[in-house]
Amino acid sequence: MVISVAMMARHQRWDSPFGPDMTDFDVGMLMGLPAIAGMSTEQFPEHTPLAGILKNDTRLLDFKAGEIVVREGNYGNSAFLTLATSASEPLVAACRPEAARRPGRRDPLTSET
Repeated sequence: MVISVAMMARHQRWDSPFGPDMTDFDVGMLMGLPAIAGMSTEQFPEHTPLAGILKNDTRLLDFKAGEIVVREGNYGNSAFLTLATSASEPLVAACRPEAARRPGRRDPLTSET
């Protein structure tokens, strides 16, 4: 009796980018924004560089006037960075880390709980 074993390649984190339309130009533009340019690229591990995160775990979206992007108080696992907007103050408030944090969890940006 012969038993054969089929080996399958394990899916890798960046095999399928979150935003398949992200280009190197987009990444360069994002890297130049003060909110991102102020980050120390040395703080990111070699296997997960900041440019790689932006290229593979980020997407750029356009929203129409009046379209809801996020509701204040809703739990989520995404971060939003407004690039150009006439968005109202409630959007800005909803994107504050303290608005999105669950009680008792550490905020990775400030190390606060």
